[in-house]
Amino acid sequence: MFKWVIGDIMVMQKYWKCLAEDCGDEATYHHKGLCRSCTDYSESGEVLNAVSRVRVTDKGTPYEKHEPHRHKVSKSNFLDARRRKMTNKERDYIIEQYEQAHATPHVHDENCGHDIEPDPQIMEIGESLTDAEQTFDTLVESDCCATNTCSHKGAAQ
Repeated sequence: MFKWVIGDIMVMQKYWKCLAEDCGDEATYHHKGLCRSCTDYSESGEVLNAVSRVRVTDKGTPYEKHEPHRHKVSKSNFLDARRRKMTNKERDYIIEQYEQAHATPHVHDENCGHDIEPDPQIMEIGESLTDAEQTFDTLVESDCCATNTCSHKGAAQ
């Protein structure tokens, strides 16, 4: 699409074409006017039936004008416009707070590069039980517990 500049403003070129059904003129023009082949003229040259050209895009399709969307002005919009502009330090602080609030928590593993000692209270998967824990589990799961005749039942609870 051809554009030209007037001063600092860039202007889009407008195209015009006759869109009448029986018109044989397929050319696009850079000026609006009457279609010469569709307009009826009298013997003296006066226009009897005027057929004007329609604005089209550079591809030849009918041009659709878009209305700019205007927002309703409210008191909050007015106050926001009159508010002092945020400084770079304030903006950096807000961005830092946002990033801290939305940061994903760090999961420690062998590839993270931190030297963290494992908690002795947490048993890792696949770690075996000590002998004392195994004998205690064996005592709790004895056959006498099922019949409520055991002497160590008070120790298990």
